[in-house]
Amino acid sequence: MYILDMHQKRKGEGMRWITQIDKENLNLVKIFLKAGIEIRHVKNMPPMNFGVSDKEMAGTIEKMEGGSMSQNFLFSNEPLYIDHFNSLFNEMWKNGIDAKMRVRAIEDGVDSGRIEIIINKSLLSALYKLQK
Repeated sequence: MYILDMHQKRKGEGMRWITQIDKENLNLVKIFLKAGIEIRHVKNMPPMNFGVSDKEMAGTIEKMEGGSMSQNFLFSNEPLYIDHFNSLFNEMWKNGIDAKMRVRAIEDGVDSGRIEIIINKSLLSALYKLQK
């Protein structure tokens, strides 16, 4: 929780998190939103979890092998890796959906998980602002 404490005391840049938001993690997402974390929903997350800053990156990849889960961990301060993962994160962020809108859609029953919704983000954002 050290990073979250530093974020709340504003002793660093804002924190951003990209995840797939669904009914199972809705309460956790709401907790982090209340803490001031910016969150975006991305439907198809890559098969790798990673964190990146301006100085280093860390990532994990999990896969099933012979009936058991194996996990690989990558940590680097190599600028090429940092640039690559920052670029990947920024592209996913740009194409993600604001978590507040996603949470509202789930709570209002608009998203059952069985229907694919094509979202016009600018229209959705305008509608969200009108409802405030």
